[in-house]
Amino acid sequence: MSKARIILDSNVILSAALFKASPTRQTLDKAINNGQVILSELTLAELYEIFDRPKFDKYLSKISRD
Repeated sequence: MSKARIILDSNVILSAALFKASPTRQTLDKAINNGQVILSELTLAELYEIFDRPKFDKYLSKISRD
């Protein structure tokens, strides 16, 4: 049986990365564990741009964001 393909937008992934105990993190974890997470090239590019912003330094290290 193949895994479900799950599409998540950048807001869900950003929130899940910043807030480890949030419902969005639980959603991401469930998607990763039970399905195949799919991101478009545009969403991935947006995430790279967002996570590169210095304002996220106080939440996650640059290494973690990369």
